Amino acid sequence: MLAFIAWLLVTLLPAPQIVASLNEQRSQASSARTAVQLSGDIAASRAVSAFRANSSLSSVNVVAQGLSREYEILLPGISDDLADAQLPMARVEQSLAPSLQELATVMGRAPSPADGTDERTSAAILALQHAQVDQANTSGQKANMLGLAVLLAALAFSTAILAMVRSGGSSRLFRIMAVSLLAGAVLSVLSTV
Repeated sequence: MLAFIAWLLVTLLPAPQIVASLNEQRSQASSARTAVQLSGDIAASRAVSAFRANSSLSSVNVVAQGLSREYEILLPGISDDLADAQLPMARVEQSLAPSLQELATVMGRAPSPADGTDERTSAAILALQHAQVDQANTSGQKANMLGLAVLLAALAFSTAILAMVRSGGSSRLFRIMAVSLLAGAVLSVLSTV
């Protein structure tokens, strides 16, 4: 009877172990996808920050260029034709700066909830990733315990067979070992529930 119970465990336990291993792999893959999504959000945030800084610098440069053209007109030795050509350019450049700044503000605005990258969404994505990592760890631990149960059940089966083949005092010792190993296998299975 002892050998039959051990044989049943050896035969039936690999299925839940495989399921637990698959759940672990699925959770790890999901966690990796979430990490990639979060990394993309961080990269996009850096790109937006760089865009804002470069746009502000461009706006300042355009104003400075317009002011330098006006200053150039005031320098002695500048021909009237050159001054007449520089003045409209200076005014255009200076009037362009607010438009550039407004464009940079609109294009470089902080992500809104519609973009899916606001702080609460990022925090939720991170929490989801941690939950998936925890689930992967739990599934991995279950798979390990079920693997141990299979090993203990196989040893119990082998020991029970030895007890059936042997006679005398060693037979009793093998039965006790088989029962102990079988109990360990059952406890390993119960620890996954």
